[in-house]
Amino acid sequence: MSFLLASPAHSVFIRTPSSPLYLTMATLIEKIAGPVSSGFLRLASTDVKLNPIVRFNSFHNPVDVERCVNGTRKIGDVLRNRALNDFKFKNWLGGQDFRFLGPALPIDQTNYVQMADFCRRTVNTIWHYHGGCVVGRVVDRDLRVIGIGSLCVVDGSVFGVSPGSNRQATLMMLGR
Repeated sequence: MSFLLASPAHSVFIRTPSSPLYLTMATLIEKIAGPVSSGFLRLASTDVKLNPIVRFNSFHNPVDVERCVNGTRKIGDVLRNRALNDFKFKNWLGGQDFRFLGPALPIDQTNYVQMADFCRRTVNTIWHYHGGCVVGRVVDRDLRVIGIGSLCVVDGSVFGVSPGSNRQATLMMLGR
């Protein structure tokens, strides 16, 4: 979920003197680590120009829906924290709120049905490929492709499990 932030009067952000309005965008993401639901990927054809058939099957298992609802409620808690009040905009009624880019959180976050619907409507994935080059089967422990001289694989495909965070630093260290 992305939203715009107003620039508070005493901001740590650098303001451009020529700009009367300074806006910042923030993104809060709730991650379901180790989802129970699973989908599939299969070739549509042997023609490499055709896309494969992908079915994510997100939230097929109700445990994943519950995890999403709980995580999304936590995002609501963070946004209601008074430390973020200075970053809210004044709305038409004189109150303050964030300006969301896309759907805003449901107003009644205690309503499980509304929250589950929000999760289903806004589910997305962030493509951090990993796990395709199994160490010991595709590459050796030094990340050299088995059976091919002078070729190493140094990317997220050698990860056996997702580290659950940005992989850039880990991949940079593998490359060294």
